[in-house]
Amino acid sequence: MNTKLEKPIRLRNLTYGNIVENLSHVSFGNYHLPNPNDGGTSVNNETSFESWKKRMILRYPNAEVELIPNESWSSRVQVIDKSFQYDQSIFVKSKSNFLSA
Repeated sequence: MNTKLEKPIRLRNLTYGNIVENLSHVSFGNYHLPNPNDGGTSVNNETSFESWKKRMILRYPNAEVELIPNESWSSRVQVIDKSFQYDQSIFVKSKSNFLSA
């Protein structure tokens, strides 16, 4: 079954198979998934993917995900959700304020 995604998909419908199919060129099978801070989660199996997904759905139940194979390794998976973007911006701003103090 071809699962190439050409448009965003609801996070709750996203599978590890979607990630592998759409980002199969990633070396060593490690996929970088974004977190609401400035870091990410590296997954290389379905169990670690499901753990990340479960945490994300609890905080962002209406989020969508876009897979962009040609982006840099840290930007291939994009979470599309206003609350997620807001949380990321607050984290980055707080971190910047802390480091400049």
